[in-house]
Amino acid sequence: MQKILVPTDFSDNSKAGLRFAIQLASQHPYQLTFFHCYHMNQLTSSDSKEESDDKSGVDRLQTQLNNFVDTVYNELNATQDSTTCIVQSSVAPDASIRDYATKNGYSYICISTRGAGKFDRVFGTNTSNLISFSDVPVIAVPKFYTAKK
Repeated sequence: MQKILVPTDFSDNSKAGLRFAIQLASQHPYQLTFFHCYHMNQLTSSDSKEESDDKSGVDRLQTQLNNFVDTVYNELNATQDSTTCIVQSSVAPDASIRDYATKNGYSYICISTRGAGKFDRVFGTNTSNLISFSDVPVIAVPKFYTAKK
């Protein structure tokens, strides 16, 4: 079975990528993995309270990702089949997405794009960096995409 990695930052703009991937998976046998990467603050000591706080923060993000994905599925009146939700720490989101997709044998990365502003045209966006540097093919979905029959 082919696999699609679907990154999200929990924004309304990122829902287009989820909607497209869910629609595609309803028509073909794709396994979907919803992926969120976060910037982890470096621990300054080996204090177990800090480690516990970090673990609870990751648990909160995992719950948030699960709920976000559930919401999009409910909005589409779709059922979840062959889905996984992954939360991972990151320094550079686009690099983490590329690495995860490559190491885990994904067929595609499906990500929403809202278009680059002037600043982002100079320095690049996560989507443009994925398109430019990913070994895994990238499906860039405009933020206004809505699923249609």
